[in-house]
Amino acid sequence: LLIVIPTAIMSLPGMRQRAFGLLYPADAFPNYVRDLVAAMRGSDHGELIYQHLRFVPVFSAGGFYAYEPWLVGRFLLGYVAGALRWFEREGAEHLPVFRRILVWGAILGVAGAALTSMRMLGLFAGVKPTPFQAIATAMLRELNYLGLAAVYLAATVLLFQRPRWRRLLALLAPAGRMPLTVYLSQSAIMTFLLYGWGLGWNELLSPAGYVGLSFA
Repeated sequence: LLIVIPTAIMSLPGMRQRAFGLLYPADAFPNYVRDLVAAMRGSDHGELIYQHLRFVPVFSAGGFYAYEPWLVGRFLLGYVAGALRWFEREGAEHLPVFRRILVWGAILGVAGAALTSMRMLGLFAGVKPTPFQAIATAMLRELNYLGLAAVYLAATVLLFQRPRWRRLLALLAPAGRMPLTVYLSQSAIMTFLLYGWGLGWNELLSPAGYVGLSFA
């Protein structure tokens, strides 16, 4: 309920704009984006921090009514999995559960990803969705996120039961034990490489270059 209902409400046509307009003028967002991008490309780190702090409430204004419940809902999914002890002994006692998660996650993830890809390719350009279509699209997009995350999770647990894969996946285990460190470190490293106060590679990299940098 926490994940689906806020997503459905905020997917209705014009809802985000109305939510944003409760706190800021409707045309304010592009101006804040312009100032932030200029600070990213500049060399003044203090100005960048200021613009980030200034942009946080603007970025959140159109969706904070939905984002916090949505986030709590996802935390609760993890809480339920922990309460059911799915991951004790690397999940060995709940393999049928993870097999079902793998199959259904793949079905939902592929369906959602297909719709998302079609939208990115502009196949629905110029088509004004009805409220029902907007909600259905948002639900599929949400199922895409949850489904693919479930596939990654279930596949990792199932592969971990095999000795050869266990040795390989064990190399990633330390990163899994320090997610906050990894999260903050990648932000510090990537902003240094890409922003103007660091090396400024954002002016040089192609989309393929970003993918390679992310893997590195």
